[in-house]
Amino acid sequence: CVACRGEGGTAPAPEAAETPPTEVAALRWVPVSAPQDASLLEAPAVVRAAAGASGEVSSSYRARVERVHTQVGSRVERGDPIVDVLAPEVFEAAAAYVGSKRRLELHAERAEELERLRAEGLVEKSRVFEQRMLAAELQARRDEARAVLRAAGVNPQTADALARGGALTLRAP
Repeated sequence: CVACRGEGGTAPAPEAAETPPTEVAALRWVPVSAPQDASLLEAPAVVRAAAGASGEVSSSYRARVERVHTQVGSRVERGDPIVDVLAPEVFEAAAAYVGSKRRLELHAERAEELERLRAEGLVEKSRVFEQRMLAAELQARRDEARAVLRAAGVNPQTADALARGGALTLRAP
């Protein structure tokens, strides 16, 4: 604001910015070019199998291509691996799913212990409720993680391997 003020300390009157409609037509379009390096590869992709046939292999999550299993012109059958990707949201869900199992067991044990102490009159009912509430919140987080894994096509039973650094393999439809 200081740089815009005139000598008298007041801002100069803004000039009328008129853009005639004819100038819009004068905009230039930039030609599209293919990416030159692997860092620009991303899903979704089209895989051409035969003349006129195609299939789509895509990820509904942000992903970075780690390894490509096919080449242009390769014959691909249903279920064949196409590309391995690293998908942070899916890995996070796998870790949450695996890690929540043991924490849920501990919260359940603690809730049972508090329930026994409450029966003896040594603990207030609110302590038991708090422990059960923590377990319920943890179960909800586990269910959310399971939903993310299923949406990504990952069997929750394999979440442990995925959480330990595996890649998510996208397969031919």
